[in-house]
Amino acid sequence: MEQYNGIINALSPKFASSYDINILNPLYITDLYDVDNTIILAKYSELYFGENLNLVRPDEIFFIPGGRPTNITYGAKDGPIKTQENFISERIFGLQNPIGRPHGSNPKHRFITVSFKAKVFDAVHFFISLNIPPFVIHKTKISFLF
Repeated sequence: MEQYNGIINALSPKFASSYDINILNPLYITDLYDVDNTIILAKYSELYFGENLNLVRPDEIFFIPGGRPTNITYGAKDGPIKTQENFISERIFGLQNPIGRPHGSNPKHRFITVSFKAKVFDAVHFFISLNIPPFVIHKTKISFLF
């Protein structure tokens, strides 16, 4: 038990970035990958992930460990398929900044993302070393934070 306490005490999470994203049309991205850990809060739409398109309902949180590619669908399952590279290069055409949104308009597909680093002893990526797949954090008491 002392070894685990030492690891937890040496864990240093660091904020990387966050975005409030409005997807204008449903979208399927294959092999979404980031070196940072990412949590996605589905606000007004459903999210699907993995080969079997597992469901993330509104107000649930989806966790993607850093270094773990996964398929992800924003909105309906039947959106156009994009690779991560296509999505990054074309995202200006499919995303909307909530600040520039016309007053009174409600987005159909809204997601909030937070990316962070989690290293032990500032060297070992904590979640990568655990070798866990992406997972859903079902409606919990922490969802009000987002």
